[in-house]
Amino acid sequence: MMPLNISDIDRGVCSWKNNAQCGISIRRDTMAPLSVDGDTLGQKHQNYNKIVNEAIKNNPTPQITALNYEESDLDNLYKIDIACNRRNVEYILEVLKSEDMLYVSRAIKQSTWLITDQQYASIINPEYLYNSLSPQMTTKAFNKLVLHIRLNLEDENRVEAFFNYSKKEDLQKAFKWLPGCSNLFIEDIIQKHADDIPERIFKRLYEKSITFVKLTLRSLKLQYLRRDKISPAVFLVKRNVEMFLDIIEVSDVDCLPRFSPKITKKVMESSPERIMKNLEKYVSVLDISTFAKFIKNEEAKDFILSHIQNKKMRFWFIHKNLKHFLNRLPSEERFDFIKKYFIEKFHHDNVEAETWRDVVVQCSPPFRGKESSLKNIYSWYIYAPFDRAFEELKQLIRKESSPSDRILVFSVMLTCAGSDKQSVCKLLKYYREHHINEPFKYKIQFVNKLLTKTDTHRYDNETWGYLNDLFNSMEVYSKSDKNVQLCVKAIISHHVVNGKNIPEIIENKYEFENLDGKIKFNVEEREKIFDFLYNYLILKMKNDFNTDKEFDETVDYVVKVLNLLKDWNKELKDYPCILQKIKDLINAKKKKSWNRDLSEIYNVQKSWRKLLLAESILLNPTEDSCINALKHSPKLFEIYRDEIKQLWIYKNNHIERFLKKIRIYWYQSLAESFKTTFLENVEERSIQSHVALIKGICTLLPPKELLDFIKKYVPKESKIDWSQPDELELNLWKGIGKGMHLARPHPPLAVVLLYAKGDYLQYVLPSLNAILHNISANNIAENLPKLINSPVALQQHSIQAAFSKLKHEKLQGIFSDIWKSSTNSTIRTVIFCHTYKMLSTETNESDIKEIWDLLSIFIENLTFNENKKIYLTLSKVEKVPLSVRTEFWMKSYDFLKKLPASANCTSLINDLCSQMNDIMETLDVGFMAKICFENFDIKFTTVQYDYSYQVSLYLLSTKTEAAQMERYEKILLPILEKAIAGWDKQHKNVYHARNNLSDIFASISREFENVVLKKQMIFPISMYTSALNKLQNNLPTIESYMLLTNIKLSLGYIQILHDQKANTGSAESFDINRDVGKDLRASAAPIFGSLCLKYLKEDVANHFPSIYVIFAETLDAIFKQFSISFNDKLAVIKGFLEDKDFIQGYLVVMKLIPNYSYGDEENALKNELLEALSFHPLEEVLMHYWLLRRDN
Repeated sequence: MMPLNISDIDRGVCSWKNNAQCGISIRRDTMAPLSVDGDTLGQKHQNYNKIVNEAIKNNPTPQITALNYEESDLDNLYKIDIACNRRNVEYILEVLKSEDMLYVSRAIKQSTWLITDQQYASIINPEYLYNSLSPQMTTKAFNKLVLHIRLNLEDENRVEAFFNYSKKEDLQKAFKWLPGCSNLFIEDIIQKHADDIPERIFKRLYEKSITFVKLTLRSLKLQYLRRDKISPAVFLVKRNVEMFLDIIEVSDVDCLPRFSPKITKKVMESSPERIMKNLEKYVSVLDISTFAKFIKNEEAKDFILSHIQNKKMRFWFIHKNLKHFLNRLPSEERFDFIKKYFIEKFHHDNVEAETWRDVVVQCSPPFRGKESSLKNIYSWYIYAPFDRAFEELKQLIRKESSPSDRILVFSVMLTCAGSDKQSVCKLLKYYREHHINEPFKYKIQFVNKLLTKTDTHRYDNETWGYLNDLFNSMEVYSKSDKNVQLCVKAIISHHVVNGKNIPEIIENKYEFENLDGKIKFNVEEREKIFDFLYNYLILKMKNDFNTDKEFDETVDYVVKVLNLLKDWNKELKDYPCILQKIKDLINAKKKKSWNRDLSEIYNVQKSWRKLLLAESILLNPTEDSCINALKHSPKLFEIYRDEIKQLWIYKNNHIERFLKKIRIYWYQSLAESFKTTFLENVEERSIQSHVALIKGICTLLPPKELLDFIKKYVPKESKIDWSQPDELELNLWKGIGKGMHLARPHPPLAVVLLYAKGDYLQYVLPSLNAILHNISANNIAENLPKLINSPVALQQHSIQAAFSKLKHEKLQGIFSDIWKSSTNSTIRTVIFCHTYKMLSTETNESDIKEIWDLLSIFIENLTFNENKKIYLTLSKVEKVPLSVRTEFWMKSYDFLKKLPASANCTSLINDLCSQMNDIMETLDVGFMAKICFENFDIKFTTVQYDYSYQVSLYLLSTKTEAAQMERYEKILLPILEKAIAGWDKQHKNVYHARNNLSDIFASISREFENVVLKKQMIFPISMYTSALNKLQNNLPTIESYMLLTNIKLSLGYIQILHDQKANTGSAESFDINRDVGKDLRASAAPIFGSLCLKYLKEDVANHFPSIYVIFAETLDAIFKQFSISFNDKLAVIKGFLEDKDFIQGYLVVMKLIPNYSYGDEENALKNELLEALSFHPLEEVLMHYWLLRRDN
């Protein structure tokens, strides 16, 4: 057996230490409770380990009795550890069914062999676990077991079985199993579900194989997800730089991940030439500051000039990025280069349609949040040597009238001066002589910047003198309300370091601050500064504190001293006077009952807590302090018994984790003591809140004692007399109701229900919900009759619990009975919504049918007075399985349409109609006719028809010609007849019948590709032919020419697509995210062009030459309705050029040729047409041609 060590008891997990030594010989008396010696928690761990190890050694075949909740936790843990060591599978399975999470967690942690060993595969498989074991386990226990399996199971085939089982219920949960599957299996899942796999899972997949990155890129359907899905793969650069760069270079720039400095360094060290050759690709990927370090000093100038003019790389040349490249220039050449190109070069040479001046503006350094501009060109001087900047910028300062702009120039000079003492002195002298009389608001800006950028404590006498003159001019040494704290701290630092006395006025103005990190001090200087700060605080600290105000002030100063020691890396043990002051504060607080919280003292530095161990519970009365005392000095609980009682009983502090630990290891001492104290005080009326106290009782008491305690205070009535409530009883009822779920194990559901009545239900709901959530499926099934017969307020919680635990076959009968017997709106809503949810998540077809039969009965029995949640649920069609979606839609539509106007459900009906796409193929034609022809006679000729889109989808959504023609006869033909009858009718000067009919045919054309090509439906040739014949025979040509020509051209185009598809023998089904039928449309375009030319010739012959204008307009509408691409459009209109003698064909081309193009290929096609037009011999064509070229 592996050596064991108990830890994390609060989570119910025990782990084991190696080679535990306790120096005590302990024998296990099997008749007496197990007792473990040791003062501290660690010692008890060690001694327990020794007991278990000796038992295993001395008794290889022990007889293990069943778990007994009335025995101590140590006794039961001992049994579990022995059973796990001996691989007693039956015993372990029984423990897993336990309701005590401490025991279950222990068994899971110690039984990894049950998961990894192949001989137990008959147990650790999804079918057995979910169907046999899960119903007998609590929810928390089963979830913990599944997690442990997922973390430890390495057999890929077994992991894949868990994935396949989980995806039936929840695909997102199934993805958690994916990293443990085989590569072939993972590849298949990525191809199918790349868009849905979370980023955290992708990182684990990429760790297995870099090929998954390429596969993911190919498989993603939503392009905007690419960056998020690929970013987790960046770490692969460390493994295979070249392969990862291959992936980067074939990807779109917009989807590329960002490289960290470390990754950028790795890439540049491995493949610098490759990066430099394809820099535009990496401009948004690389970390610029790291990349710049790989630019050689002598090459920096050429790099900047060659790339700054490239707009694709412009992002790199805003100043915050450009500065990294400028700093690569040799220091002696840097400013000359900057001055030449960024200060002096303002000529108007074009750089890709912009001037160099525009480039400079973008590159210029911003100052104080101001955008770059040519006005503050002096900002470039930050790169100049100080002497040069000083001399040249002085000229600018003399000419500058704005004090704020002068300050900006001085800031540049300060940056150039850096830490050079002579430069700082020179600048200060100049400022002292020429600008000492600047207004305070500008002078303080300069001085503060100087103080933050330079080491003022090291100034020589001359430099300090200049600065001191500025201080005097700013009233630093006088009483004033000006904020000069930086000046005060600078004076203190300078005087302390140089051994000077600090003026009293400065000490009085000083607002204490540790100063560490603000200025760089050497070792000697640090000691001087620290001594000053420490003594400053000690002098402020009072020795006696007789009032709470004095006490609070002293606590504040102690905290400041402690923070000072921490910030300056001092040890508290070296300052015994501070430790004594802390103890004095504790004693004073205890003596005078002051309320000031002292935990701030305790929490300053974690490593100092051992010095304050004896006082820790009083200083920091928290659960963590109690647990720390268990680890190091449990005797503190005896020393501070009275204080602890005050803290955790009267002040309502919560200490459940601490109580869980003592229940296990100190069950005969500390646990018993706390239990006695809690029970003695439970009826104490002076306690304001009993919540923490009762939670403590529920945490400590074993099951039998807890049941007696809970039953003792069960409310006798279901109503509370709010006029004269007994505050103690009410507090106890509230506390027990809210806290009983903390018991381990949970109390029986029947006991909880004793409180779940009337006015008390509100208080017990937290416990009831926690217990119902965790209860096993078998347990809920046993208790369901009681729950169903409970009050309405409790029934809905019971139904929700049953739904989450039980299989649908058990639920159907229960739900059906409740539905028939209940008239309560809330209960009916819960039943209906849960049945709908059950249907929506089911994947087995036979089960779907059974659940739908039940839900169908519910819908048929709905009244007009149901909760609106039911009506809303009826509108949610998209989640219903496809096999019953049509029936669900029809029943929902029928019911919602019957509702009175007062139900206000019009929006729900509209939502239903918007979700018809997936049911069009299976929707009953009679039902569709009922929808389409509601108020049809009036609406079709007076308003815009509401169902043009739905009618077009329905007509196209058939896979047989017979079905399509049935829909034609029952849907489209009545519409055609109504349009013919109302062709000449106007309503408010609008021909609605004409417009509505045109809308229907336009919608059919628009949806042709989405429905017919993508979903492999029948081509609507017969339907179009019948419709065209009907209209041609009944409508006047003059008024219907555009409509009839539109239908005729649509029919011709569809016929050509059909023939082309038949000729290629393609049975391809198309991906919704691809350009569907691109090759098919391309092959059809020239044939369609010839057909259009034929139709135009016929129309010119039958009517008049200028009819080409109307024909062109109609053909352009066809292009738009069928979404014909630019290239295919050009291929169609090229067909009109086949007959040079037919002028109208050429004129149609000039009407339809686009005046735009997108790329080289499109330009070439367009130019080919224009060239053909330009060579036509007739003057009429050429004149139209030159009119066209005016805009092209």
